[in-house]
Amino acid sequence: MKNLRRRFPTLLLALSLCLMVVLCLAMDSLELTYGLRQDLSFNELTTTSATTNDILAEIHTPVHIYALYQKGDEYEPLIEVLKRYQATNPLVTYEVADITLNPNLVNRFKGDAENPLTQDSLVAYCPATDRYKIIRAAHLISQSYSVTLGTYIMELNYEKAITEAIVYVTRDEIPEIAVLQGHAELDENVTGYLTDFLSSNNYHVSFVDLKNGDALGDAGLLFILSAQKDLSASDVTVILSFLNRGGSLFITCDVIDPIQKMPNFLSLFRLYGFVPLEGATISAADESHTYYDNFPYIILPAIEDTAPTRAMLSGGEDTLMLLWARAFETPGQTDKNLKAQTVLYSSYNAYLSDITRDDYAQQESDPTGPFSMAVLSERLMESTELSRAFIIGSSTILTSGDQYAMTDSGTFILRMVQHLVGQEGISLAIEQKPAVRPGLSASSQTLGMILIVLAPLLVFIAALIVLVPRRHR
Repeated sequence: MKNLRRRFPTLLLALSLCLMVVLCLAMDSLELTYGLRQDLSFNELTTTSATTNDILAEIHTPVHIYALYQKGDEYEPLIEVLKRYQATNPLVTYEVADITLNPNLVNRFKGDAENPLTQDSLVAYCPATDRYKIIRAAHLISQSYSVTLGTYIMELNYEKAITEAIVYVTRDEIPEIAVLQGHAELDENVTGYLTDFLSSNNYHVSFVDLKNGDALGDAGLLFILSAQKDLSASDVTVILSFLNRGGSLFITCDVIDPIQKMPNFLSLFRLYGFVPLEGATISAADESHTYYDNFPYIILPAIEDTAPTRAMLSGGEDTLMLLWARAFETPGQTDKNLKAQTVLYSSYNAYLSDITRDDYAQQESDPTGPFSMAVLSERLMESTELSRAFIIGSSTILTSGDQYAMTDSGTFILRMVQHLVGQEGISLAIEQKPAVRPGLSASSQTLGMILIVLAPLLVFIAALIVLVPRRHR
């Protein structure tokens, strides 16, 4: 009994330690299961937005995410993000896998030249749709231009990329977009930013060459990007059949395109009231707010209030750039089955300059604005189907990475595509997270200064509380 009394404190301590370990493990399990762990990172990397939470709440079919890392090389912040997704909706699960040890994953999830399956990638897979999406490491980081700082900044796209992939693999149908080839249009090598952007927003993009027997199939939208050669008679037949089924067009017509030498394309344009003008649109020198920096040939067009641009205007997303842009005749009411409207327009003092001149200084014979820089139309076809078409006078708004980083071109393209295919789509308004901790500023030092003053003051007060009573004993 005496030995038991001596050992009792030790046993009590051991039992307490065991209970504490069990309690810690239980709390850790609860944190992971219910997403209770607090995100104290400076950029709130693992905190999911309301958009993601709403989307996850609507997921009713299993989605499995493979994080392809070698053992020991896992990127913990990304794994923490995946844990938060799994905690929010248990149907969204993840596992860390090494493709060198799991070669079946390479055979199962085949990438392509533009998006290969590699180590350090993620794969989102939905068994119900048998659809998957590869998220490469490059997709998790983006670069944008900060007007305030006057420089490019790196941002993390973890949440945006993963949520978009989940939406993509769980959707019943993926809208099809075709990009016309065979007429010296912009090809896959030039349109990488555009196709990546559309794919990330849950569109399936394919390149079709009608001369090679490719079909438009289930595509609802056809991109015609700055063609240099005319349509053949058979091409016209196929495209008109597509339009009579309710298909839509997204057209770019650069100032260097020989459109006046392509009568079949001109006939297609006229079907929607599009009349291209000759010459590059130049802003007047005294209207500095209508062009970028000191380059009057880089137009900052005004955005008209239309169905696809209304949300942009209300949200202040109104910055676009058009480089060496072609203008179009301002549309009028040509027939009862056609409705056309200006979407982007130049300033009143802009003028058209012949691109073959030695300089673009304004001459008396130059036509003056305002000009329509982009036009949106809808036509009731003979089949009684409604077909929409959009034309813009500069292709760089679609193809330039700087445009996506510095302007609202991405939002503009997405809104226009959604309107053309007659689909609202899911707007993934997910903010990117800063990759680098911001530097200290005068305001950010305020709390530190308060603590520096408060700490010794608290010690002094504590000393007074202790010493004053002793002095009066």
